[in-house]
Amino acid sequence: MNTHHLSARDVERLLTDRSPDARIETMEKVYETLEAGSLSDRETEIAHGILARFALDAEARVREALARQVAQSPLLTREVAEALASDLAEIALPVLRHAEVLDDGFLVQVIEQKDAAKQIAISQRRRISQVVSEALVDSANLKAIATLLRNEGADIAQPTLEKALERYGDLPTVNEAMAQRPVELPLPVVERLLHLVSEELQASIAQRHRISPVVLRQMVGRARESATLPLLKPVAGRARDLRLFVQHLLTSNRLSSSLMFRALCAGEVGFFQEAVAARCRISPEAARQLVMDGGTLGLRRIFEQGRLPMPLLPPFQSALAVIRQRGYDEDALDGLGGDGGGPEAGEAARRELQIAVLARVFEDCADTEEPQVDELLMQLFEQTPAAAVDEAMERAGQPFAPV
Repeated sequence: MNTHHLSARDVERLLTDRSPDARIETMEKVYETLEAGSLSDRETEIAHGILARFALDAEARVREALARQVAQSPLLTREVAEALASDLAEIALPVLRHAEVLDDGFLVQVIEQKDAAKQIAISQRRRISQVVSEALVDSANLKAIATLLRNEGADIAQPTLEKALERYGDLPTVNEAMAQRPVELPLPVVERLLHLVSEELQASIAQRHRISPVVLRQMVGRARESATLPLLKPVAGRARDLRLFVQHLLTSNRLSSSLMFRALCAGEVGFFQEAVAARCRISPEAARQLVMDGGTLGLRRIFEQGRLPMPLLPPFQSALAVIRQRGYDEDALDGLGGDGGGPEAGEAARRELQIAVLARVFEDCADTEEPQVDELLMQLFEQTPAAAVDEAMERAGQPFAPV
């Protein structure tokens, strides 16, 4: 046997010399003997038992030496790995980072213990499952999340990527890490990410995902629109604030036809009327009359005076037809559900309006051969909650199949 392997003299020394150094030396020789593969089955079992005892040693130095020795070893048993991984961070880190014998359930438990150093170590593993990736994003440990996003071996589901952007996308630590992710991102995530990063990173993302400059501009615009719609709620009930917000969008060249259409389909009638007033340079009252009472000719006049793309007239006409039939005007933002039912009734009524509008638009325009209309409907399809889209298409009696 090699002189570095365990001998009777080593056992005798272990019995007489109880110092940490002696135990570490003995542990290393037990491991080397195991690694040599020269032991019988019974001897191998005994050697593993000895290592398991060292994993519970009272001296932290001994446990730390064992962790460093076995962290990347195929000989590491689950029992020893879990004992070391549950230990102090300085002992657990190499095992959490390298030991493949640890399963997802155990790793999630460690993440939920909220030890930041251990979370970071797990985010550095060579392979990370979707379950563990989601737990790391839920941990709110920004360094662990950024490390996870940069980890090519991490399998991260699209909803988890979207969750990371929703919660932390405004922070460069996270959005830059996602922009530099070595694995191709889903296009909806790319589109949302483009709105959050610098122009330099936008160009890098476009190059990596083979996005043309024209498509890049479109995606950035759509991402901005998606971020704009939630901003309507705080100002929706205050006419002056809503007007100032619309003017800001107009002067920054962001009051687009697609934003106006998406707002209309979301039941944001007041915003749509203010947008018409701003683009057509008419009073809010004149805009309300054109929107609610002007019929097809009124809408055509809006398109001509507001310089909106004329091919988009049909979907706008379908959406407005539902809104006019139901009698919603600029007070709809405050009045939906205003029968005393409170906010929940208001949200329910708004959702019902949204589904009715979507159903009519899909029914009237889903078979279009006009590319601009198809692109508009595709944006609407992608940015609307799936449940609302499914219900609207069911009402329309046909699936939505963009060209």
